[in-house]
Amino acid sequence: MSAWIGPAIIAAVISAIVTAFGWYVSHLSNRRLEVARRRERVSDVQIAIRAEIRSHRVWLQSFDSEHLSGDTAEKIRQAVDPPYTPFVPREIETFVFNAVVGRNSYSAERRD
Repeated sequence: MSAWIGPAIIAAVISAIVTAFGWYVSHLSNRRLEVARRRERVSDVQIAIRAEIRSHRVWLQSFDSEHLSGDTAEKIRQAVDPPYTPFVPREIETFVFNAVVGRNSYSAERRD
């Protein structure tokens, strides 16, 4: 029985163990890299959406001067001909939000 357990068999077993350990370490390394990339992507998307929100807020504040001074209600009461209608600004395109939502809805459709 001990005749067939020679140096070649022991070397093959040790090689298999080292290879399996290498696969395991490689998998852990790849997994850690995936988690880091995902965190970075989530952070980048959050920063982009916050920037888009701030941009919209600054843009909309330029239309809010009448509200801040309290003149809107008075202008509506006093206007007779033509009647005063408060201006409601048109919504501007939300590129980042649409890209995120579009990607999510696309991947949800692909799962079905």
